Amino acid sequence: MMSPLQKVLDELNMSILPHDIRLNAIVEAAEHFDHRDKARHDYELHEGAARIIYQKLAFVLTLQLSNYNAGSSYNVVTSGLNAMGTSSSSTTSSFNTRSYHHHHHHHGNTSDPISIQKIRSTRSQEASDADYEIALLTTCLEMVHRASPNAIANTWFSIGEESLPILIKLLERPFCKIQSILEKAEKQHQSANTIEKLIATIATNKETKVAVQKVTKILAVYSLIPAAKLKMAKCPGFLSILVKITDTHNMNRMKSLRPVSKRLMANKTNIHNQNHQSDSNYYHNNSGNNTSGNNNNNSNLAASDDDRSIISQSTKLLNPIAPSTVEQPTNNTIPGISNTNNANTNINSSQISSGSNGIRGTTAGVGLYMTEASRFNSIAILTNLAAVEKNRLIMLSEPGLVNNIARVVHNERSDVARQCSALAIMNLSNGDREHVPELAGNDLLLEAIVKLTRDDLLETRRNAVIALFNVACADENTVKLVRYKDGVILDVLMQIVGSSNVSDVEDEMNEDVRTTAAEALFNISCSSIVETTDRFANHPNLLETCALVLKSHFLSREVKVYCAAILRRMAEIINFPKKSQLELLSALVKASSWTRTGCIASAFLSQAGVVENRKVMVEHHGLLTALSKLALVSGDGECDRIRSDAISTIEHLSREAGRVRETLSKHEGIMLAMTRASYNRRPSSSSSMYGMDEESSTETSRSTQLALKRLVEII
Repeated sequence: MMSPLQKVLDELNMSILPHDIRLNAIVEAAEHFDHRDKARHDYELHEGAARIIYQKLAFVLTLQLSNYNAGSSYNVVTSGLNAMGTSSSSTTSSFNTRSYHHHHHHHGNTSDPISIQKIRSTRSQEASDADYEIALLTTCLEMVHRASPNAIANTWFSIGEESLPILIKLLERPFCKIQSILEKAEKQHQSANTIEKLIATIATNKETKVAVQKVTKILAVYSLIPAAKLKMAKCPGFLSILVKITDTHNMNRMKSLRPVSKRLMANKTNIHNQNHQSDSNYYHNNSGNNTSGNNNNNSNLAASDDDRSIISQSTKLLNPIAPSTVEQPTNNTIPGISNTNNANTNINSSQISSGSNGIRGTTAGVGLYMTEASRFNSIAILTNLAAVEKNRLIMLSEPGLVNNIARVVHNERSDVARQCSALAIMNLSNGDREHVPELAGNDLLLEAIVKLTRDDLLETRRNAVIALFNVACADENTVKLVRYKDGVILDVLMQIVGSSNVSDVEDEMNEDVRTTAAEALFNISCSSIVETTDRFANHPNLLETCALVLKSHFLSREVKVYCAAILRRMAEIINFPKKSQLELLSALVKASSWTRTGCIASAFLSQAGVVENRKVMVEHHGLLTALSKLALVSGDGECDRIRSDAISTIEHLSREAGRVRETLSKHEGIMLAMTRASYNRRPSSSSSMYGMDEESSTETSRSTQLALKRLVEII
């Protein structure tokens, strides 16, 4: 006996023409698939439900291209509205009064055939039969993909790659309609209100938005499959359509004073470019969920109990993002129209504001017509694809893609959206080094990263800081980083490193963020570009912050190691008469208590190696005391190296006759250190482990003798 599922699938598969029979079969299939039992969905996929639905979608798209008329209309530009944007009474009447009685057999557990009149009563008046049928089919397709990961993966391996062109065509439909409407408006000199109504009812009606939302969710599920990631990124038109969906350029910007007619023409050009040229002006916005469905949990990006969106918390990993499961409302309100209940919702430029004489922003992104869930799903897809190294070069080369991801941070208030954006940026920053400079030179992206480093969510901050670290790994990027807004990025990193909140220190991830920030600063300090190191050295309070970190009792050893290395690096390149030298010497004096590594003693030695520095060093307050303490430090291993470098520093300073040598001879700490060093000329047994071989020991002894002789002569 045939199972209920097989009966539904057979009926769906065999229902081709006329249109009403096919539509009834789709509705019944939707009712059958509408559940949350993953095992049942696994079985549905196994029995070929996805294959049949894809066939129906391809069939409907073909009928649409051939202008097939099923009593309503498959014409995407005129269905439901005449050229002036008013309702066509004859067409609407045919939608609402005609019913079709089916005479084929139904399985026992199925109710009586649903009348076409009842079916059509559930759709918006503006939608064509094609819009409605596609919305139903994509809803069915999304339902059957509520299956287990293994079942979805098997479906991908079976038909996924071949289905991508169909899904891309479905996503392109509303944007092609918008372009067609704007081109026609220009030729016929239609009013702004007419154009507005045509876009809202034909191009972006409820059914169109539903279809886009469902398709992006399906693609987001596919993007979790490792084998699918590269195929999806390389599929022609795939990245460019995601760029369009996530395009929210000029959302929440000040009101434009340009007349509607002028702005409309600019927008028409922009839409045309989206379809026929590279998408260089596309910007993005995403939102994972509405505020009522957002749990703001570090690991769960939200939505229903049985279909959660997850970001892994493992450090510095490229993490997959699951699609949004919150179904956003798909009303016919034009995105961007100001809402009295939401002060941040603005009219955008590619959507004309209903009844207004002006709009907010200029040439705003067409992605604002789509639902927030559609945009979030698209950003999730991009994030998951960026986890594959081979995809990053392709994605970085896609015009507008990086900007769109950055726009999320500025245009969305959702914590989930920002978290996803931070992860996407982190993934992309791990790309081919030759293309990393494109990120560092993108002020919009840098602005987004800076904002993300101050986000309330710790993981978002972590991913943003890792992105800065990745970008700073390329030397040519460092100068762009330090130039940006006169060192804002240095300020951000410095604040993260220097924060000594006890509760933050006790958090393991917070300490990981701090360590990564310190490592990023160290990478910048090691640049071979003079402008980079000069700006770094002259940045207010940066060197002092490193010194204070070394004095802290709360911060981790890893953070302190990087800060000490930064001071050592600066000591190698900052010399008299640079204005930053005095700040450097003050920082070294404050940091002289750090003896876990030899960086501070080595920094003093680097300074003393330059003749012009010696007088300044000797006269600097507290420097000789700090130096003498380093020369007297007790212990083996690394302490041997510290003592050796400190003594060598004193010997270099003693080479300067006159006031410099006299000051040294009168300092009790210096004389005590040199005297004690003269009696301890043999290194400890563990010194060889830290590079203190016999030759180094002999050199230290010689330095001690020479310095002591010079100082005693003065006395």
